[in-house]
Amino acid sequence: MPTKIVNETTKVFKFYDLFDNDERNYCETTINVKTLLYENGNEYYDISYSYAYTNVTGIEETSHRSISERDDETIDEDIEQYDKLLPTNALNLPRTNPFYYIYHKRTNIESDSLEGVITVKNSMTDEMVKFLMMDYKDMDKHIGNTWCVQYKVNIMHSLALLWD
Repeated sequence: MPTKIVNETTKVFKFYDLFDNDERNYCETTINVKTLLYENGNEYYDISYSYAYTNVTGIEETSHRSISERDDETIDEDIEQYDKLLPTNALNLPRTNPFYYIYHKRTNIESDSLEGVITVKNSMTDEMVKFLMMDYKDMDKHIGNTWCVQYKVNIMHSLALLWD
């Protein structure tokens, strides 16, 4: 029996810079969770992340001139600057990316964890995935005084440490 997908769920969450209180800048993170059943009967979570950034400094604020007033070279420079912010290089993550502060603290997660993680399915990871996929409004009822965005970031970081 080959590995099969038992369940799959996808949700999108907005993450903000944890320290600037500016909700115009955010990272829309798509979280996809697949429950996998391996041939040996073991179950795993295959969690993947993809990112889309809105109002990233450097692309929208580089010039006050309108696009029609700007030369092609300036526009190309803006596009090049934006491309540097994409998560292909972990050191150039925008501050709104959920892994920005964790990765820049030089923790022991690998840059490939920015794309997701595969971890064993057990009672602990079941609860972690449940909260990871929970809407912020519902999550707020269960987490005490921690901001729900920070709480979700902590879950993502913890899951990255549990890779299998």
